[in-house]
Amino acid sequence: MREVLSGDTLRLQKTTGKDQFDALVHLAYISTPRLGNPNRTEEPFAFEAREQIREKLMGQKCDYTIQYVANGKRFVSVSFEEKDLATLLVEQSLAKANEKRPQTTPGGLHEKLLEIQEVEAKKTKGVWSTDSKYLAKHVREVTFFGEADYKPSTLLAQALQEPRPLAAILEHVFSPSFVSLYVRTLKTVIKLQIVHLFLPQETEQAIRDQGKQFVEKMLLHRSVGVRLARVDDNGTLVGRIHYSAGDIASEVLKRGLCKLSTPRDSDFDANYYRELKQAQLIG
Repeated sequence: MREVLSGDTLRLQKTTGKDQFDALVHLAYISTPRLGNPNRTEEPFAFEAREQIREKLMGQKCDYTIQYVANGKRFVSVSFEEKDLATLLVEQSLAKANEKRPQTTPGGLHEKLLEIQEVEAKKTKGVWSTDSKYLAKHVREVTFFGEADYKPSTLLAQALQEPRPLAAILEHVFSPSFVSLYVRTLKTVIKLQIVHLFLPQETEQAIRDQGKQFVEKMLLHRSVGVRLARVDDNGTLVGRIHYSAGDIASEVLKRGLCKLSTPRDSDFDANYYRELKQAQLIG
């Protein structure tokens, strides 16, 4: 699994065999609540639906079967550890099964989902609830960069109160040195310039693409830690990303996908900077 864009929209990557592909797919026969963005209010249980899939599957192997194609989109069933994802979401009232179609196969996946839904809907929980207060508790409070309430200086001050890296999900990769992350405690999707990294304007497009793809492969939609350091002259947050397999800035430098910049602040971590210089020499 390469990306989990929502509870029912995924990007699968097959890298072995003759039929290799990297494709956007949708879980067949169900729909989940819509995640928010700067132009759309988030629906109740949207984030919880995505997290059910993301936490189980990011970077993991899974099995899939194409169920049908409609309007150029591939609708698939996906299983992980012998558990069907659509079934899991309907059982937990995080998704609704689509209406029965004339061509629905008796005993097939669609019919099974409808049978599960008939039971779960009677419990009036999750997406079946009509209790406005209950639903409001399951809407993620989130501010997106670019919105009027997005204030980098305030976010930095809040982050500096926590001595440890803040839990985050890497949401998008603009370049190997520039990303966006959802920071849970800040309830904000931020733009982040990775500290001490920069991409020269003359960098060839092939190198830019390679760097972006590398960071996506390592971190996209993964749980990471983020430590904010400062706000740059353009109002962009600058900081470091921590993840379990190592240091992403170091790995990017080792591969020659970015350059090391001169520290802009007087109280930078000199030991960490020396580590990055060594990584750049390897690259």
